[in-house]
Amino acid sequence: MPLVCRRLLQLVDSPALNAAVSAGFDGQRCLPRLRSFCAWFACHRGSVQQLKLFVDVDMRSGSEVMGQLCGALAASGAAGCPLAGLSLELALPLPCTSWLPELRSLRTLAIASCYGTDVAFERCLSALHLQELWLDVSPGCLQYDPAAAWPSSLTRLRLRGADSLPLCVVRWTRHASAGSPDVAPAARHPTPNSLLPAVQLSQLTRLQAVSVAYAGYAGESYAPLAALPALRQLSLQEVHQLPSCLPDLTSLQALSVGETYLPADAGTLLSAALPRMPLLTHLALSGVPGLDALSLPDRLQSRCGTQ
Repeated sequence: MPLVCRRLLQLVDSPALNAAVSAGFDGQRCLPRLRSFCAWFACHRGSVQQLKLFVDVDMRSGSEVMGQLCGALAASGAAGCPLAGLSLELALPLPCTSWLPELRSLRTLAIASCYGTDVAFERCLSALHLQELWLDVSPGCLQYDPAAAWPSSLTRLRLRGADSLPLCVVRWTRHASAGSPDVAPAARHPTPNSLLPAVQLSQLTRLQAVSVAYAGYAGESYAPLAALPALRQLSLQEVHQLPSCLPDLTSLQALSVGETYLPADAGTLLSAALPRMPLLTHLALSGVPGLDALSLPDRLQSRCGTQ
């Protein structure tokens, strides 16, 4: 039995198996298991290239848990470890991300907050050489510095539920009927008609793909998309308005719009935009009002796959 256990341990600790690691921490014994994981990670972090973590603990021990976890991640970066992908699904607040710049090899970052927990970004993202950034945050729970630069290396950006991340400077008002904001506030309690600062989206000249889901952006809020020279793919799922700049996105190769809360005239905007997209080769439309009456140009009927 000891020989079997030693060989099994050697197998489990082999670099080939540790290239991609997924671990979850919840329940009453979460903290001891997290400490054990951090100790293991300190010994094997040199072989971990992709790391996916789920953390759901009692808020009373949340600060200690996040301190342990962030410390372990920062130490791995300082040691020059080759972590290229990091995915965090958190059911407790992430109050600090100042440790992120230590992860110099990071290329993909995904952060999802569960149950409306807060996520805070300091001026740290610009120090990373990220290619993909995925944010899944409840409305009003993302805290950020709008003056901070984003990684110019970004090629893919996915925003899910991140209404608190304005894409451009817009005037925040409330819908008379629904009572929800056109663009959810970056601050906790903005006054109506206040101007919201924007992220520096138009500076991401390498950005090729943008995905927006479960967001209540107003049509004019998407204006910076028209200034992205490399944008080729746009996905809009469960959104309330189409981008007003859609006819200006003439370099799109793929457009996906699905399961939306769009107004009845959404088909009119699509009809005006599609003929102006000569490079479009993939078109997926689902749940769009007026879809039956939408007529595609002949060249799109032969070149695009529609759903």
